[in-house]
Amino acid sequence: MPAAELARRGHKTKVLPIYELVNVPAADFDIVVFQRPVYPLANLIAVAKENGAKIIVDLDDDFLGIPETHPGRQQYAGPEAIHNLMLALGSCDALVVSTEEMRKRYGGKTVKRTVVIPNGWDATNMLWKARLPHDTINIGWCGSLTHREDQELIRNPLLRLARERADVRIVIGADEAFYKSFKLPESQKVFIPGVTYPDYPAMLAWFDILLAPLKDTEFNRAKSDIKLVEAGARGIPWVASPLPMYCGWMVGGMFARLEAEWYGVLKRLLDNPELRADLGKEGRDRAAFREQGRMDYWESLVNSL
Repeated sequence: MPAAELARRGHKTKVLPIYELVNVPAADFDIVVFQRPVYPLANLIAVAKENGAKIIVDLDDDFLGIPETHPGRQQYAGPEAIHNLMLALGSCDALVVSTEEMRKRYGGKTVKRTVVIPNGWDATNMLWKARLPHDTINIGWCGSLTHREDQELIRNPLLRLARERADVRIVIGADEAFYKSFKLPESQKVFIPGVTYPDYPAMLAWFDILLAPLKDTEFNRAKSDIKLVEAGARGIPWVASPLPMYCGWMVGGMFARLEAEWYGVLKRLLDNPELRADLGKEGRDRAAFREQGRMDYWESLVNSL
């Protein structure tokens, strides 16, 4: 998203997937941005530095704080991954993080400069406005297997509501095992495989209510408010755990902590379509405001290097 917007503003940009990094002619770039640099970068960083390029690391998760029980620990916080991350942090001219909490945690780790740029959405993608007519009220969750512990907050309330109401349908994106854990008629549950980011808004078009459960851990407290931003971009209400970044976003939804609260809040939303519409509008307005200024931060950073 930053690359596309910077290109619209006259900058020359190129986006490369991880598997193409070995073929990158680093000498061709004045600035190189690495997102989540837990993969081998030593040679590329060395060539970029030798040719005077500036390096930005873009980080939106606290990989140094991944707990032992986290399913993604080996991939993102194993010895090799942490070595690669620390190499990138020590070599970068600027670190971009998505929250103030991340700034506090990473600002002193050999980083010359730390900048907070909040996560956002691509307002030019028309799929954010896509509509998928349905005669059920769809409660949606999407995410990877790294959220297995967080899912336990919502499993029982969702099952209870689906068994009580024939008009409820549970929509699960990306995690097929979580979908299969709901022992419900096929008419009351839908699985959507993982999609590319440009197609992601179409997945959310299935949702009437978006769920963002997170257990209150040090690792989760560093996460961004992106799920609530995306609910706003879709114009749908959310129900979320009351962690700091979500409380900072505030508008467009409701909070729940215990299972009974998740059930009660969801029941209230199911029973009140006007409330769902009002919250969705509040979230949409806030998401639009977020996106207006976010890219200015990126251009300011690029121009300052």
